[in-house]
Amino acid sequence: MSVQAQIEASIDALISKLVDELPAKLDAINVEAGDQWTLEPPAGITFGQRSEVPYPWIAVLPETTENLAEASGRIHYEHGIATVCWIADADEEGLVRKLTRYQRAVREVALHYRRPGASPVSDDPGGYFLGFVRDVYGPVFEGGQDGAFVSWARTTFAIKQQQDLV
Repeated sequence: MSVQAQIEASIDALISKLVDELPAKLDAINVEAGDQWTLEPPAGITFGQRSEVPYPWIAVLPETTENLAEASGRIHYEHGIATVCWIADADEEGLVRKLTRYQRAVREVALHYRRPGASPVSDDPGGYFLGFVRDVYGPVFEGGQDGAFVSWARTTFAIKQQQDLV
């Protein structure tokens, strides 16, 4: 499978995993927090961003691909995959709390099945592995629908992969 096909397949699999497992994870976080800032399942989870979305929304997209090493007839790649959560809320503090909790939920779902030598988003033992890299939080904007505050948070994962040179 080509490198690009592998990235797309990984993104598709991660989207499926989030669609299937994120609602239950959000419910568990709501019970654990036990406060007024309730997380709702996302209105959508897509491959790539959209110009207009209902909130909350999650986009999964490719980032950079780096050649880490080339030796012994093999190339070692690291591919970035990001999830971007968009949320709107009338309560500015609630918005930030929800974003933090959404990012936690996304990380926990994505990394739940992680094991060495395989991807948690695929049963393919083809020598790639998904790991957490970082969370980045965007600024809070006023002026969403009904005067709500809007913000985003991005979680970046890295897929490390080996490919034989032929």
